Amino acid sequence: MVRHPLPRLAVRFQTIESPQSCRPYPIDQCIQLGPCRLPVERLRRLSRGQSPLGAQKGLTRQLRRLPRHVAHLVGIAKETGQSIALALEPEPYCHLETIDEASAFFKERLFARAGVARLAALTGQSPAEAEAAMRRHIGVCYDVCHAAVEFEDPKASIARLRADGIHIGKLQLSSALRVASLDEQSARHLAAFAEPVYLHQVVQKSNGGLRRFVDLPQALAQAAGAAGAEWRVHFHVPVFLEQMAHFGTTQAFLAEILRLHRADPISAHLEVETYTWDVLPEEYRKVDLGAAIARELAWVKGQLGQ
Repeated sequence: MVRHPLPRLAVRFQTIESPQSCRPYPIDQCIQLGPCRLPVERLRRLSRGQSPLGAQKGLTRQLRRLPRHVAHLVGIAKETGQSIALALEPEPYCHLETIDEASAFFKERLFARAGVARLAALTGQSPAEAEAAMRRHIGVCYDVCHAAVEFEDPKASIARLRADGIHIGKLQLSSALRVASLDEQSARHLAAFAEPVYLHQVVQKSNGGLRRFVDLPQALAQAAGAAGAEWRVHFHVPVFLEQMAHFGTTQAFLAEILRLHRADPISAHLEVETYTWDVLPEEYRKVDLGAAIARELAWVKGQLGQ
């Protein structure tokens, strides 16, 4: 049996952003690009040709900041020998939502000639050096919960990022709620997860197509017309649970990602990211928090053969 080290396996108790930092903006205008939330859901509408000129300018500003940020990281590496990478995180109902969208963004915006030329001008590097630096210092944070909610294919999504030369700077190990076939009873039980602190996007699969909702309450309001559809809900649940009391989880997706990592390591940075312990329905909060976190880490290590 081939064993791979599990470097920097971490557990996070809360999200990087606090509810206070996100909630001043309407919730359907908060998106996550990397480790911070930005009030730019309008930029997602821009990508669909529906946003005003102000949003276009906002997107342009963000695009110009990324090469500047990479240039700063290049300077840090030169001065200290320490290499730092910014990992942008695709998330449901956001400007970068799917792995295909993320790959296109990197290829068409960051790795394209204009992006590389801007970085070269900022750093004094040759175009070849600038492209290498761009690929080294900016990449993707692959959140397993987000990918599962988007009905990504585990193997194909990782292969796409690798084929496009996009560095996977971090692998966030997390699991989502899954309702295999929505009915009145499962919708009623899901209402207990519609809490106001975090954003719980929903992706619905029916008749071969996907429909997205910005938050669970909006999805539940349309539940009567979605009978029989599969729902995946962006609510991080303990990774060691294959089943909840009334529906399932996307643990199988996570297990497949860990199997792929065990065979061919995906990232040097793995993080267990269940941050919702204090907002889970009461029936799931009866276990000591420390014991639950230890159980999560043990489950992950077991999947990796450690």
